[in-house]
Amino acid sequence: MRTLTVAAPAKINLSLDITGLREDGYHLLRSVMQSIDLSDYLTISLIDGPAAIKLTSEEKNLPLDSRNTCHRAAAYWLDLCGSSYSIIIDIEKNIPSEAGLGGGSSDAAAVLRALNSLSGDLLTDDELHRAALWTGADVPFCLAGGISLCEGVGEIIEPLPAMPEGHLLLLKPYFGLSTPEVFKQVDKMDKSELIDHKEIIPAVRQGDWGKLGKLTGNALQQAALALRPDLAEYLEILEETASQMVMMTGSGTCCYAVYDNEAACDAAERFVADRLPIGSSLFRSKTI
Repeated sequence: MRTLTVAAPAKINLSLDITGLREDGYHLLRSVMQSIDLSDYLTISLIDGPAAIKLTSEEKNLPLDSRNTCHRAAAYWLDLCGSSYSIIIDIEKNIPSEAGLGGGSSDAAAVLRALNSLSGDLLTDDELHRAALWTGADVPFCLAGGISLCEGVGEIIEPLPAMPEGHLLLLKPYFGLSTPEVFKQVDKMDKSELIDHKEIIPAVRQGDWGKLGKLTGNALQQAALALRPDLAEYLEILEETASQMVMMTGSGTCCYAVYDNEAACDAAERFVADRLPIGSSLFRSKTI
């Protein structure tokens, strides 16, 4: 038996725009994604023997069958590499669900990386990328990590130069929103927010958090607010701090603020903690 424990870092969207709709109903996106150090931890064991997948976790609400992205990633890896392995995956969850932080996608990417390492790199980088895309839209980015411009349904990834380290506060409401529900709401609404990546990308390349904060946006944020108007309270609390930018990540419901130094983040954390809505969670993190 070969065993490896790996981190599965969360992601935030530094921008998110909808660029089109495919015939199969999938929305085409353009987004700058950034890895952060809030992580799940996975222990993956690879055993010679008949094909089998077993998931374990102390997280009570986590599905441990084919509904879990880790299971889907492992099953697809087995399909590509043959059926002579059994796989055991233990998942330590720290990334909240229905938050827009890509926890499930990052877990799946970590499984693919670990299985390939444990097997002596049976899959090429291109094959791993295809396996990631098959597993889920954000999985290819999570496989690569860092900061990238991601387009299409996640298959087009352009690495970008690292921004200066951003100190983050993540404010997760007590409620979540499902991604399909948010996209259904988007389709009912007029697209009024224009996000210009021709300006956003230069701000990223310049490493200017303040400029990025003035230019960027999330095309899903208004839909999320339409479904849960109380989400506005969380954004407003963060906007009262001395941050470089405030935005909801992904399809929500987690909102985040970026600070360019630790002292500013410390002060903001004290301010937000005193105003934390009942049932919500506050996390500290950094960009990686």
